[in-house]
Amino acid sequence: MKTSEKVVIWSLLGLLVVLIAAWATYKKGWWSLPASREIYVYFVRHSRNEAELVPVRRKSSGRSLQQRVRLAVGELIAGPTEEEKKEGLYNAVPAATRLLDCRVENGTVWLDFSAEVEEGGGTQDMEERLAQIVFTATQFDEASQVQLLIEGKTLKYFGGEGITEVEHPLKRRDFAGFYSGGKP
Repeated sequence: MKTSEKVVIWSLLGLLVVLIAAWATYKKGWWSLPASREIYVYFVRHSRNEAELVPVRRKSSGRSLQQRVRLAVGELIAGPTEEEKKEGLYNAVPAATRLLDCRVENGTVWLDFSAEVEEGGGTQDMEERLAQIVFTATQFDEASQVQLLIEGKTLKYFGGEGITEVEHPLKRRDFAGFYSGGKP
């Protein structure tokens, strides 16, 4: 076998090894292309004098759990689109609310909001607001509860009427009456 033939064979083998490695890396999810995932945002709809949470799909390019939670809560604060409003969906979270920090540790989502998150509304509005936040933040398998902070501080009660205790992490089951569907 000539030297030039050996070079061609070794080059083809090398190329094959590189292609197999690239394919295996891609299949394991290590490929660095931006991911496009769906996330859900939970808005409120009133029907027959009852409030229910309605999951609405949004696109997310977040790769980490923390990024996806932050994007989902950001979409929640932004509120429903005009078309969604026409479908009867509304947001109990005040538009002036800002998400100051978001982190996820051992299944708990820590959400730090500006003080505006507590402004306006009565007991029902506050319950709807908290339900929206909890369902939006815990849609991910790795996130089962939400610890709410306002301007860096843990509160004992949420809202001016102080009805809902928020000193401990909140779970979906705390607001089960607002949502009868399966998980997203």
